[in-house]
Amino acid sequence: MKSNKIAHFWILLATIVLQGISIVALTTRVQAQSNAPQKTTRTRRRSRVKFVPPQGQRAPRNAVGGGRRNNGMCEQSGIASLGVQNQTIDKTLVPLLPSSKLGLTASSHPNMMVYVPSTSAKSLEFTIYNEQEEGIYQRQVSLGNTPGIVNLSLPTSEPGLEIGKDYRFVVSIICQQSGPQNPFVEGLVRRVAPASALRNQLNQPTSLEQVIALSESGYWVEAVSNLAKLKLSQPFNSEIDTAWKDLLSSVGLSGIAQAPLNR
Repeated sequence: MKSNKIAHFWILLATIVLQGISIVALTTRVQAQSNAPQKTTRTRRRSRVKFVPPQGQRAPRNAVGGGRRNNGMCEQSGIASLGVQNQTIDKTLVPLLPSSKLGLTASSHPNMMVYVPSTSAKSLEFTIYNEQEEGIYQRQVSLGNTPGIVNLSLPTSEPGLEIGKDYRFVVSIICQQSGPQNPFVEGLVRRVAPASALRNQLNQPTSLEQVIALSESGYWVEAVSNLAKLKLSQPFNSEIDTAWKDLLSSVGLSGIAQAPLNR
C-alpha cells in the first residue's frame, strides 16, 4: 500500500514537471512569434526610404530654368564640348532637389546641397533671391576635391526665410575665365510650418526614423540634409548607406548617390 502511494507520488510529480516544461516552451514560442513580425516590419520599413511629394502645395510663383550654362562645367575641364545629349548626371552640376526643383523646408535657415562634378574651379558662388528677385544672401564657397556633394547653408546670423514664401537659390562655378561663361544651376526652396507631430520629430536627435517621417511628409530639404549628417557621422553603417541611395533614387538622383559628401 505504501509502495503504491510512493509510485503515485512520483507519477504525479513527473506529470507536473512535464506540464511545466510544456507551458514554458509554449510561452517561449508565442513570444518569439509575436516578436518576429515586429522586427521584420521595422527592418523592411528602414530598408526603403522614399520621398513622397507633398500634396496641396501651390505651384511656385517664379519658375526656375535648367541653369547649366556650358552643361554645368568650366570649359577647361574638357567636358562641356561633349554636348548635353552625351552627358550623364555625374558629369554636370546638379542641385539635390526633387524633379519639381522645389524643396520644402521647416527651417528658417535651411541647408541646400549641390553635386559638383570633377572641375578645375576652386570655388562656388551661392546666392539666394526672394520672390521679388532681390538678392538676400551671397557668399563664395571654396571647393575641395571634386567630384563631391557640397552643403550650402543660410547662416543663422542672416535674416531667415519667411513661412509660405518661395526663394530661388543659384549655385555657380567660378571658372578661371570670368562672367557669363560661369556654369550655374538653380532651384527653389519654400518654408512651410510642419504639423505638431512632425515638429516633435524635428526636436529629437537626428535619426533614420526622423528621416523617414520627413521624407514621407514631403520635407525634402531636412530629409536629405539630416540623412547626409547621419551618413557623415556613421560612414560604415550599411543601413544608412542604403537609405541614402534609396532616397536619392526616389527623385531620380541615383547617378550621384555614390559621390563623396563634403563636410
